Amino acid sequence: MRLYPEHGTITQQDMDIMSRFKYKEDAVHLLYATSGIIQVHKNKLNRLKVVDMPTKQISIGNHSFLLDESKYVVDCEWFQIPRDHLEEQTIKTYYRLRPGALVELVVERKTFGVSGESRHTSYLVYFNVNNVALSHGEEEDIVSLLETLKSDSS
Repeated sequence: MRLYPEHGTITQQDMDIMSRFKYKEDAVHLLYATSGIIQVHKNKLNRLKVVDMPTKQISIGNHSFLLDESKYVVDCEWFQIPRDHLEEQTIKTYYRLRPGALVELVVERKTFGVSGESRHTSYLVYFNVNNVALSHGEEEDIVSLLETLKSDSS
């Protein structure tokens, strides 16, 4: 599940400051078309299905979050790129306090647009956690990452 901080903006400077906690990056390439959402990964095309769940608002410490359990699942293998589509390329950068931590801070840098036209870039920040019922340790990690980001960027 993902936890989106209510005030989830981040800058390149923030990402540079957090670099000591960075442990991996992942690239995702999606095509949005009338036939569905197509994921391009390792020279393979898969049509994705959205499993949508209602969002909830929760608080951890003095911070408010939107909790979202929605996800993409592979619907079927796909064999052609739709002619008319919108492209989205996402670089996901993962941060954690220590190896094996159950909480990850994820910063998504999305570049999107219609093929051959101007591109737009946006950033999205959220926490990946495994359980809906957060343990005390997971809550502490979330608050620590937010406080580190806040104190280092001032």
